[in-house]
Amino acid sequence: MRLTPTLRRQRGVSLLELMIGITVGLLVLASSLVIYLSGSRGATDSLRVSRFNQNVREIVNIMSADIRRAGYTAVNTAGTTNVFTAAANNVVISGSCILYAYDATFLGGAVGVADAGVDFFGFRLNNNTVQMLSPAAGVASTAAGACTTDGNWVNLTDPNEITVTALNFDTIGSRCLAYTIATFKADDPTTYTQWTTTAGTGSACDSPPTGFTAPNAATQFIVETRQVQISMTANHARDATLTRSTANNAVRETILIRNNRTSAPPP
Repeated sequence: MRLTPTLRRQRGVSLLELMIGITVGLLVLASSLVIYLSGSRGATDSLRVSRFNQNVREIVNIMSADIRRAGYTAVNTAGTTNVFTAAANNVVISGSCILYAYDATFLGGAVGVADAGVDFFGFRLNNNTVQMLSPAAGVASTAAGACTTDGNWVNLTDPNEITVTALNFDTIGSRCLAYTIATFKADDPTTYTQWTTTAGTGSACDSPPTGFTAPNAATQFIVETRQVQISMTANHARDATLTRSTANNAVRETILIRNNRTSAPPP
């Protein structure tokens, strides 16, 4: 029987045509897979960068929020001395460690009393990990020695996620004002002494810059506005290309402590 043209067209495709079709299909599938993997890798990288940046920022936010409380007291009676801004309990910076005190009555401490192991806090860098001083018995003061006490420190950062290579604190921007009440006039700079720290980690009033004399607590009223700056350098623990520091994307925070240090001369 002789095949008609219609029947000839229904014989199917040749082996060569089938191979070409499969090859084209595989190329399309491979291209789609490459595009998918590229997009997936890009999304993963973006998520890792976003999570790293968020973690670094959150560390700084936690430190800032707590340091800002330094000097708080639940006692608000005129003429009462604030023990949490006294020299023994003032902000102390030692290397990559900061220590301070405030009235932590929420932890069961006595109101207006600097309770050992309750009212003292701090942050430090230890083995590339930021740690927080946790309330515990035996921490009697914010003396610099507490920076090397291991028993009361807990990790604030996860070393499997973030490697912190530098953590620094300073008191740049703190201000000291000293005056005698009998002669003080706010609009007359000659009636008071005032300066702002431009370097260092000490108290503004206790460490006056060149050209100034420390105020006389026996005869002058003293007001110290305290400011702390935090700077940190951190890397992703598993991706060395992810890094944040004051040089790139500025991991820096300036904290104005809410409670000023004040003193009045004895009556």
